[in-house]
Amino acid sequence: MEHTIKMVAVDVDGTFVRSDYTYDVPRFKRILARMESVGCRFVVASGNQYYQLRDLFPGYYDELSFVAENGAFVKDRKELIFAANMPKETVDFVIDICREYPDVLNVMCGVSSAYCERGAVSQDFFDLTRIYYHRLQWIGDFKEVKDQILKFAPTVPEEKHMRITIFFRNG
Repeated sequence: MEHTIKMVAVDVDGTFVRSDYTYDVPRFKRILARMESVGCRFVVASGNQYYQLRDLFPGYYDELSFVAENGAFVKDRKELIFAANMPKETVDFVIDICREYPDVLNVMCGVSSAYCERGAVSQDFFDLTRIYYHRLQWIGDFKEVKDQILKFAPTVPEEKHMRITIFFRNG
């Protein structure tokens, strides 16, 4: 019995791309052409933002599928398949809880962009975050964002990781 591979899904960080976000583009083009000729789909799966992932594949992103933002945003070629939509009450609740922990540096991730709250994080944090979020904006107040929110991406100091993790688990 002959088996046909219909799909190949790859993670990005530490798997498909090097640490400098490069990969063997000519090899990728050859492999992708071969995959397409036999009806095999290429899927990029990552916790990263869709726009960052898309920028890794200029000229090809409309031919690929993406599972981005830890599964909160799924796009097949040009068609949006799924985008999480956190209710406003949930978003506001998470914002309020995180504000109780000023050591937690938060990125709020939406369909249109990701956001950092001015005054809550430094310019250095914003600049570092831009590596992973190619659409990233400063905002005065997370609660004023008019976007469909997919997830929050908090950065927690290592020495406080356990305490904050326990708090979020137990409410």
